[in-house]
Amino acid sequence: LLGIRWNLAEGQGTEIMNSAATGPDFNAKLINPVSPAWNDDGAFDVPYAGRSDLVLASNRILKGWSHVALASRQGAALELDGETSGKVTDGTAFNPASSFALEAWIAPETLNSKQVIVEKPGSYTLSVNTIGQVVLTVNISQDPEYYQDPPIEFTFDVSGNLTPGETAYVAVNFSTGTVEKKPEDSQVTSNYFIKTALYINGVLVKENNEETYTTPGKAQTADTSFYAGISGDETFNFVGLFSHVRVWGRTLNTDEIARVYAFRGLPAYHSNLVAAWTFDEISGKVAMDVTENQTMELTSNQLWALWQDVSEAAIYV
Repeated sequence: LLGIRWNLAEGQGTEIMNSAATGPDFNAKLINPVSPAWNDDGAFDVPYAGRSDLVLASNRILKGWSHVALASRQGAALELDGETSGKVTDGTAFNPASSFALEAWIAPETLNSKQVIVEKPGSYTLSVNTIGQVVLTVNISQDPEYYQDPPIEFTFDVSGNLTPGETAYVAVNFSTGTVEKKPEDSQVTSNYFIKTALYINGVLVKENNEETYTTPGKAQTADTSFYAGISGDETFNFVGLFSHVRVWGRTLNTDEIARVYAFRGLPAYHSNLVAAWTFDEISGKVAMDVTENQTMELTSNQLWALWQDVSEAAIYV
């Protein structure tokens, strides 16, 4: 729906007509009409048009003609009450590879109880702990020294503090691999790394990097579903607003994360996007994935909410 269209073709007078279907209610008054604002062709020589206090300055800020567009989109969310949640039954696509990233916008009501944001049971959990921190925990497996022994299993995590009463954009990266050798170390036995990084509101707040493993580690996979707002054993329910949840099969770079926080949109580079939900359906018990591959089933049709904090905006020049 086109809301306003000012063609600026009047060439004279003090009223700028709105030619969109919304009609004259959105006509605008010309500010400072005694100046030579109109040129002979009926378009602004200097942009003076404005409405209320939104007036363009008269110092020729455009430096010649440019096309400028602002696009915005109302934000939406799930409002979870401690008994409601989401689930993707077939969680195969969410099994982690050597690197992955998770994103979510959250506004928990309290920060004094454990609350799961998303979880792939047996593989990883992104949650809020009992002391107000957001935590990524990844289940790691390494081959044993002797083949007849069971695998070595442990967890690897990273955490950072949330601010009570404030919305947070959370992004986490995880990766494993071989530590790059220097040329002079070519005969030295390889070491292996596990790295995690936590960003809150577009800023890197904590890293946990270990590069001394002598055996490669990998994030465990499991034949489990993918859960949102609850753990796989149906405990640790999230309470509060929850939106823009994304799972990636790669890590996100610092610029991508900063841009998401600034504009609330999807990163421009969509490679290896496993799933993304913006929860803007506003009705029903199904949340559609942006990739159209991972539909999330909800426990109630009463979870939908508008959320201004995740409204999107972009300026194009």
